[in-house]
Amino acid sequence: MQNRVTKPVGAAMGIVIALLLLVGVAATSHAEGVFLEPSAGLAIPSGDLGDIIGTGFGMGGALGYNVSDQFAVVGRGAFSFHGAESEQDMDLVIDGGGTFSIGMGGRFYVTPPKEGAATAFVGGELGRLGAAWDYTSEAEFILGSDSDGVGAWYVGLEGGIGYYLSDTILLSGVTRVELPSWDDETNEGFDARDFEGNLVRLEARLTINL
Repeated sequence: MQNRVTKPVGAAMGIVIALLLLVGVAATSHAEGVFLEPSAGLAIPSGDLGDIIGTGFGMGGALGYNVSDQFAVVGRGAFSFHGAESEQDMDLVIDGGGTFSIGMGGRFYVTPPKEGAATAFVGGELGRLGAAWDYTSEAEFILGSDSDGVGAWYVGLEGGIGYYLSDTILLSGVTRVELPSWDDETNEGFDARDFEGNLVRLEARLTINL
């Protein structure tokens, strides 16, 4: 059962490593036009979602376009792997889980790019968020299903602080909050109208302007 959650790890790591290899190319480019942005960090669920799965680790990436030195349009995706929430004894029922989000939005930088300078930025996006979990064999016997999950449309808000390693490469730390409106039913048809919970992502990002 855990393979459904852990299988994408190798592929995701390969993608992130490939993007990092573009740093050398980006160092000779201009800070305008298209950029790529691999990321990694923690995903912290709250509410009902946090009662099912605990804090997870994930990776993600973005493809964006710098409309100007201080404004960008960004499409982003992220996937995180979670264990069961042990404080609620959910590890007796849940075998592991994952969350994913994909969205589109914009970002505003306080200062234009300049090598050796710090900057701050804020952003917002709209997208789709999903959470899924695998049941233990004991829970599967009772529930009649080996897994379940629930989806949502979300509004994402983020803020970050970064440092320009060059005019085209930005290393940053970001806090992103995903505020979902959960679907009325889980994937297995259980009532989810009262389901609540947000997702906070704490990420390290490397923005590579091409």
